[in-house]
Amino acid sequence: MLDMGRHPSGSKGREAGTHGGEEGSARRARPARGAASAKPLTAERIRNIAEFYVGQRESSTRMLRAMLERRLMRRLRTLDPESAEEERAAAMPLIEAEVERLTAAGVVDDARYAGMKARSALASGRGTLRILRDLGQKGVTGATAEAALLGAARELTDEVSGTAEATEVLGAAELEAAEVFARKKRFGPYRTEPLPEAWAERSRVWRREAGAMARAGFGVDTIRKVLDREPEES
Repeated sequence: MLDMGRHPSGSKGREAGTHGGEEGSARRARPARGAASAKPLTAERIRNIAEFYVGQRESSTRMLRAMLERRLMRRLRTLDPESAEEERAAAMPLIEAEVERLTAAGVVDDARYAGMKARSALASGRGTLRILRDLGQKGVTGATAEAALLGAARELTDEVSGTAEATEVLGAAELEAAEVFARKKRFGPYRTEPLPEAWAERSRVWRREAGAMARAGFGVDTIRKVLDREPEES
């Protein structure tokens, strides 16, 4: 006879499997990590996020807008497609309004951001082509980027009166930046070892250094002026 005081064989396993299945379903129903913290982007929440962001760093309008849109996408990924589309339609005008508000208040200023970046880049040894490309990636292009670069070049060369031609100022500033870059990399006149005697090896070294300087944004004329200069005798 069957002992009723004991579970039939396998009943514990079935109960455990049932509970395990319920627990597994509960675990699968939980939102992904970070989803709970992705709250709806109301106008107040967008303002708080934006003000914190610009309080930590200088920003271009494109950078601010892109950051807010990333936060929105984080939220939308937790929703079903229909709800996500509704929230997106409601939040995008709020994001644009906040970007316009901070821009009108002067908190976000593309010209100021570009000037700061251009000064820092020239001083650290980057060429004008690279600076303009980097500014473009941050949303600052055209006359705003060019004016920022020229202003930074005038500061670097102490030509703040504005009397010198723009091309002369930019050329002088780029040459100073190229010297900084070559000194850091030990290129050209700052090499720690003389060029090899064999022409093929000398050419290989020159091309390698020229390629690095080109990637840093320097023009061909500037590269030649630096790399072809003989080391100064100490």
